[in-house]
Amino acid sequence: AANITPLPSHEQAVADNQSNLVVGAFRSKGKKSGVTPSPMPPKGASKQAGKKAAASKVDPKLKAMYDKWQAEAERVGGTTIIVDKNAAKKFVFDKLHDLFSPVNITQLFVALKGLVPQPILRKCLDMMVDKSNDNPFADDSDDEDEKPSKKKSASKKSTDEYAGSIRVKEGRNTNNTLYYVDHSKLQNNGNGLLPEARNELFSALETSKQELAVLGQKHKKICSDTAQLLSEPKNEELETELQELTNKMEVVDNGLEEARAHASNAKHAKQLKGRIDKMATEWRKRKRMCNEFIQNMEEATDGTISMKKCCSGSGPIDIETDEGAIKGAREYASKKRPKVMSRGGLKQRNGATPNAGLQPNEKFIGVLLDSKGMPQRVFMDEE
Repeated sequence: AANITPLPSHEQAVADNQSNLVVGAFRSKGKKSGVTPSPMPPKGASKQAGKKAAASKVDPKLKAMYDKWQAEAERVGGTTIIVDKNAAKKFVFDKLHDLFSPVNITQLFVALKGLVPQPILRKCLDMMVDKSNDNPFADDSDDEDEKPSKKKSASKKSTDEYAGSIRVKEGRNTNNTLYYVDHSKLQNNGNGLLPEARNELFSALETSKQELAVLGQKHKKICSDTAQLLSEPKNEELETELQELTNKMEVVDNGLEEARAHASNAKHAKQLKGRIDKMATEWRKRKRMCNEFIQNMEEATDGTISMKKCCSGSGPIDIETDEGAIKGAREYASKKRPKVMSRGGLKQRNGATPNAGLQPNEKFIGVLLDSKGMPQRVFMDEE
């Protein structure tokens, strides 16, 4: 028989077909089905076995190095590490951009909190450093033979977006070398923020405006409440005002009680007024009789007994008039020694205060009949 080399996919197709063959797939009720296993392994079994074998053959040195990097990250406050250089470049560039100051590799490692191990970090920095470093003669050469190669290299542009984004200042050794970001290199090729970042910025701006409006309303409410509280009196002032009002209320209550008592004794007040009117009538009658007697004596004696002299006290008949009594009372009151009031004020016999109810006037000195013949009270300050 001739040897024929099968197609590359022939063996796989045969394996797939044989894995799907089921011999004696007859099942009867109450009986176990008999299935003859396929002589070929199922599809994908070889790949899974290969992965398990590769996982079981992890290099202990690599695992120990990874554990060492993880321990260093935890020592400086980190939790995870990144060993992919392409992913690590973004974190390195963002951190240097935010620091805004030159740092060495050790300071950058601590600032990243061990996110990028130092060996990976050193390689990333070497790949991101601008080789020219602002040297205008870095690409120039006096050798004419190198012109074709220079044109060839210039035609090949680097696809790494972070290439040449970091500047370096050489130190005495690698640990003293300082790295800083070239801030003149614009993000997104000078087209501003990325669409995702711009949308996030606008969303954060609108959220901040809404929060500012809410806080403004709260501030306005707090200011109005504060102004209202400041306009109200304090507790000490309220207590003082309450005490003053209580004292005034007591005085008003006492006066009200006296007024009620006076209203209840209307009969007594009427009787008292009748007595006053009766005494005033008798007073007028006697005064008229006395004046008529003196006038008759003056006419009978041809002026020997003068009414003017008798009223003044220089006549043969000594008469005490109402005006003379008021004059003497005024002189006596003016010479009278004033009373010294105690610190608590004058006290009444019944314990009432001087301002409680109707009180007598200390300047009262007497009573005269007015032009209508009615009694009128005379005070010290009146002429």
